[in-house]
Amino acid sequence: FRPHSTWMKLFRCNARSPCGSSFATAQATGPCKWVTGDAVSTSHRSLGWVDSVSDCEARVRAKEPSADGASVSPLVASSAITHCYAEFGITDSDGNPYWNTCSFTKDLSPVETLATAESAAKSITSQTTAPPALVSSQSELAGDLAKVGAALTDSLAEQYAESVDRMQEFSQTATTTTPPPTTTTTTTTTTTTTPPPTTTGPPLPPYECSFTLRAATSTHQYSGVAQIAGEPNILVEWMINGQWTAPYWFIHTPMAPGDELSQHFTLDGSPTQLRFTNVQKDVWGFWKVWIEGADAKTIVIAEHPNTGQGEAPQPGTKWWVEAQDPNQNTWNYLPTEIVLPISGLHGAICPPPPTTTAPPPTPCSFVLSAGIADQQYAGVMGVAGENNVEVEFLTDGVWSSREWFIRESLAPGATTSRPFTTPGCPSKVRFTNLQKDVWGFWKIWLKAADQPEVLLVEHPNGPMGEAPAQGTRYWLEAEEALDGRWNVLQTSIELDIPRCPCHAPTTTTPSPTTTTTTPAPTTTTTPAPAATTTSAAPATPPN
Repeated sequence: FRPHSTWMKLFRCNARSPCGSSFATAQATGPCKWVTGDAVSTSHRSLGWVDSVSDCEARVRAKEPSADGASVSPLVASSAITHCYAEFGITDSDGNPYWNTCSFTKDLSPVETLATAESAAKSITSQTTAPPALVSSQSELAGDLAKVGAALTDSLAEQYAESVDRMQEFSQTATTTTPPPTTTTTTTTTTTTTPPPTTTGPPLPPYECSFTLRAATSTHQYSGVAQIAGEPNILVEWMINGQWTAPYWFIHTPMAPGDELSQHFTLDGSPTQLRFTNVQKDVWGFWKVWIEGADAKTIVIAEHPNTGQGEAPQPGTKWWVEAQDPNQNTWNYLPTEIVLPISGLHGAICPPPPTTTAPPPTPCSFVLSAGIADQQYAGVMGVAGENNVEVEFLTDGVWSSREWFIRESLAPGATTSRPFTTPGCPSKVRFTNLQKDVWGFWKIWLKAADQPEVLLVEHPNGPMGEAPAQGTRYWLEAEEALDGRWNVLQTSIELDIPRCPCHAPTTTTPSPTTTTTTPAPTTTTTPAPAATTTSAAPATPPN
């Protein structure tokens, strides 16, 4: 086992069934996560999903050509009883054998993790011999397998330390005192939000813009379009005057990796963004998108620095689009649509807009604030004076340039604010994390002078927020992270601004309701010669 050149292919299972002899027939254990990671640092990166051990074996052989014909061991349980694994004998480019491992990991509670990790660490530490080789004929691997035992000991020691921390957090959480319920009186009012006045005047009259959209498919495996010809595979929409057009067909024929494709468009205006949506049954990968005009002028929209090849599918990529209804969940970490900005189209390819101009918009000034979650790792650890978190604002369909929002180190639980001015009423804000670590928040809001607060997002847990997890909208990963622990998190997030922060909502007070109450009938006593009788007569209605 040579740590500097060996990577393990790991498969993390959702199933909570324990490892052991029953796990040897892992064909029915459910889908497992396929991740790759360094055997020494135990830092892993997700590559997709597999369905079984045989699928694991097939993927390893496809990923490692030297594994063809290599022996494959049966699944065996680790001493920690926390995962099962199968090993694949592979020979590297130097002719030296090494191991490629597939692991099926069991999820444990904090108490189970602490107990099993501590027991396994003591058990393996007390061993003086390396674990037996899975292929007995390769006795020369005994020394290498001894290194495997040492690496496993280090890994379990790290798991044990992490388990102690988790138990401490668990204990603190368990002793939290729940305050008594409070009685709240709710007053219902009718509130109507009136849109702010238009700041750009009437829409400009439409004018035609004709061009050809081109895209180059990357040469990576699976990047082509394999759908049936004549059916819509990739759709495109255009942002014109702040509105998305109806979707157009862009690709409706099968395409191989490396192919170029094009489609001519005539639009009622000059677009500022395009959006690709994948409606086929598989992924599509590209490395370049550009526009050509009638006179051969070219506007490049996106171009990967790895010319011709692009990049392999990975979390956070903007060069791959997953199907909305895929045949399988192999690529479920990829986006199903991608938005690309377009600049330089006015005058170069599209004719300039009509001379009728709208009045200048009214600037909008406000303060943007964010509350950092009171969670471990949620703070900002960037260098003071450098842009750690940046923001952009969408105003009248156009994104502003990036501006810094956080330039100092901030601890979990802190609040940070900065004033901004946009040319009109903003409708969206986009945050991008530029520091070297994650950033977590629980609340973001806007506040203009003499106007009520505009809430963009607020976690139901309050200042605690939530821990980082895949799919969360309250954490951002760094664009250039120091390690891959948080690569399941997004690096940027867009939030809608529900109303203009510079205009107060209009509150409509309901008109008073007039209620007429009819009194109950009265009783009148009339004297009679023989006796006194009581008779009821209807009351006289009020005037």
